[in-house]
Amino acid sequence: WPDARDRRGALDRALAEGGALDPVAVQAEDSVARWLENAGDVGHARVETVALRSADPDELTLRAARLLGEADTVLHDAALSPSILNRARADAARVIATPETCGVARTGLTVILTLKT
Repeated sequence: WPDARDRRGALDRALAEGGALDPVAVQAEDSVARWLENAGDVGHARVETVALRSADPDELTLRAARLLGEADTVLHDAALSPSILNRARADAARVIATPETCGVARTGLTVILTLKT
């Protein structure tokens, strides 16, 4: 994976729960070799919606913080506080949610942030 984003994504998928290299699961001795043989396999797209209860980043749930740290793309309302968006992975694309941007197909993990009112 010459591209850092692709490399990070491949490692994230492999090390995730149930992934090819899940560190908590019992693995066969050849699990790394088998994973490398399938290195060209692209991860599937996944969308998660996070309903924020507050615009205060200190009130993020563990799930919300974890998803922001894993996200490839964060779709958000234009009025959402930058202090929340700053919790996302540094190389994650931050996209203001509009009818046009919500309908675009993306790869990797997309997190949709909504603020409960």
